[in-house]
Amino acid sequence: MDLRTYYAPEVEQALVGLIWQEPKLLERLLRELDPAIHFVQPHLRHILEAIRIGYAQLGAVDWCVVVQILREQKLLEQVGELQTLDELWRNPGYSALFDYYINLLKSYAEQRGTNPHEPVFRFTGGRVQLERNRAWHRQGDPEYIGAARVAGLDYRVRGWERSNHRIDVKLYPRR
Repeated sequence: MDLRTYYAPEVEQALVGLIWQEPKLLERLLRELDPAIHFVQPHLRHILEAIRIGYAQLGAVDWCVVVQILREQKLLEQVGELQTLDELWRNPGYSALFDYYINLLKSYAEQRGTNPHEPVFRFTGGRVQLERNRAWHRQGDPEYIGAARVAGLDYRVRGWERSNHRIDVKLYPRR
């Protein structure tokens, strides 16, 4: 008798929908699972990250917060537009099955042959390059200018030197 479990995408969807409705479970999910390994569907990883960002910044997440985060990251189209988000929002998983969902996703990853000790490459970091602004004319103009790439998105960077050798930096999305 084969006791393997077979991959079911609806388990990932149910878990992301549940986390969206009950974001306090997010910390536990991230302790147990690595989205890069355990979530096969990239659009669900993007939605989960948007939920994480919203919850970290605001302490709560709702429909509008997640949609706005995905819009700002230019990921709304990649996640299936508003229709996919609506399906997840309206059909969350059952909190009583949270542990079961976690165990299923662990089992699926194990059967795919995922080595938990291999490094996972993340694309959420970034790089910033600044140089002195040679066109600086008056107080209020940035003393430093440059470019940045953070989480795959490009930004214009402006910096102002403050006391104690500190530079305040602002990032402006490139259009």
